[in-house]
Amino acid sequence: MTYNVRNIAIALVLAAIAAFLVIAYTGDVKKKATSQQDTVTVLVAASDIPAGTLASEAIGSGKLKIDKVVAQDEIPLAVHDSNEIDGTQVTAQPIYSGQQITTAMFAPSSQTTIQSRIVETDRAVEIKLNKQAILSGTLKPGDHVDLVGSFTVHPSNGGADFDVSRIIVRDVEVLQAPEATDGSTKLGSGSTDGDSVVLKLPDSVVPKIMFTLRSGDGALWFALRPSASCSGNTGDKSHGCDGTTTLATVKSVVFDGLTAPQIIQALTVPLPKVGN
Repeated sequence: MTYNVRNIAIALVLAAIAAFLVIAYTGDVKKKATSQQDTVTVLVAASDIPAGTLASEAIGSGKLKIDKVVAQDEIPLAVHDSNEIDGTQVTAQPIYSGQQITTAMFAPSSQTTIQSRIVETDRAVEIKLNKQAILSGTLKPGDHVDLVGSFTVHPSNGGADFDVSRIIVRDVEVLQAPEATDGSTKLGSGSTDGDSVVLKLPDSVVPKIMFTLRSGDGALWFALRPSASCSGNTGDKSHGCDGTTTLATVKSVVFDGLTAPQIIQALTVPLPKVGN
């Protein structure tokens, strides 16, 4: 083999090796680029969420949502589906917009302070009523209730006193409720011993509740709301829909749904007396 032929052969071999290395490098770069573009779905915070927020409320209101992130940006133990979160738990610390969610960010409500679960104009109020009035044994922390008040009206014109009842406030969160120890504390058990409940109320409603409680025993009752979101056109509600607010009186209870002849007939006999 002549000198020139040998040099040409060496050059061809080196060129082939260089071409192979270039192809291998290019393929590796493409593979890494493709890998970096792969995405996964994770649960993220759509907005800031204060500590003590109920998980089901955060999910139902859209504060927690499923979003896509680049696979290499996924944090360890990230939650991939909202069903992985226990809806009865609350946020153990503030969660900030854009954060990926892990189950460690939530804790049972019994392990968080009442103070951490109220913000701004929220107020925590403890109310003691008989077991039936507060659904003792049925009510749980994180439930939402409507508060129904009853009052005796004393007309200023000297007319006879009469009783009325209405929903005072809707969609109130229960922060703390009595634990059900046995069947004797279940709804409808007939027990009337007192129990305490802690509610999260707007500050504007607190005086109404205190005023209602002054009316005496039986003046305030809880009505449990659904856990599912409202499917109607009554606004963004995470715990059922709101119906029409009505004022119940003796006449409205007796006459509601009756025909005119039936009402005339009813007026010929004394109306039933309610209360003392």
